[in-house]
Amino acid sequence: MRVALHTKVRADRVADHEAAHREVPEELTELEKLPVNIAWQARMAELLDIVHDYSADGSDASLPVVWEL
Repeated sequence: MRVALHTKVRADRVADHEAAHREVPEELTELEKLPVNIAWQARMAELLDIVHDYSADGSDASLPVVWEL
C-alpha cells in the first residue's frame, strides 16, 4: 500500500518547518514510541495549516493511485 500525508505548511512558518526537520529528535529516527511521536506531531501541527488526521478514520484514509510508471 502507498500512503501520502496531506499536510500544508503555513506560509509564514516554512523556515521554522525546515529548521525543525533538520533537528528531528533521535528517538523519532530510531524508535517508534508513541509518546515521542505525539509530541513531535504536536510541534509540527503548530507549523501547518492542514495537519494529518491520526484518528482511526484518518489513519485508514489513503490517496488512490493516480498513475504508475
